[in-house]
Amino acid sequence: MKRIFTIPNILSIVRILLIPVFIVLYLIGRQGENIYLIISVLVVALSGFTDILDGIIARKCNMVSDLGKVLDPVADKLTQAAVAICLAIDNPIVIPMFVVFAIKESAMMIGALTLYKSTDRRPISAKWYGKMSTVILYAVMMLIIINTVYSFIPGWLITTLVIIATLSIIFSVINYYLLFRAAIREEKAEAHSQSN
Repeated sequence: MKRIFTIPNILSIVRILLIPVFIVLYLIGRQGENIYLIISVLVVALSGFTDILDGIIARKCNMVSDLGKVLDPVADKLTQAAVAICLAIDNPIVIPMFVVFAIKESAMMIGALTLYKSTDRRPISAKWYGKMSTVILYAVMMLIIINTVYSFIPGWLITTLVIIATLSIIFSVINYYLLFRAAIREEKAEAHSQSN
């Protein structure tokens, strides 16, 4: 039980619970209640902060767990998907980014299942390129919401930022693919050497 109810895992659960809070705030805000949009940005920022915090605590306090390796990315992906879908309602430019994000997550899920079936390995911890992609995605989405209220960012710059976020997602999935492939090859090589 101590490995389940750790501070990092609790923070991941908090991030999941913040998702419906964000959705309600954003949907109210898009009706013209700008204060709710600002609060929704703060909710996303809080979610991002707890994501960074739980990673630090898990490593520094030796609270890394198999549940956390699953719960943390699930909380991230659900949050990112919820924010992207909400933004896509009024910002069509976000739709291609969300499509790439959805493809990436589907590929990650298939890769993780393949790795588990092929090697029986436990979940792989998030890598720097995954975290970098997450940070960029959060930052761009929060800027889009803020820009909805204050309109201080020109359209071409928003488009550029969305393209950068999309490229970071692609960069991340390529690196995870190489990681999964290397892990499967390594396991097969070990199995082959043991059989000989």
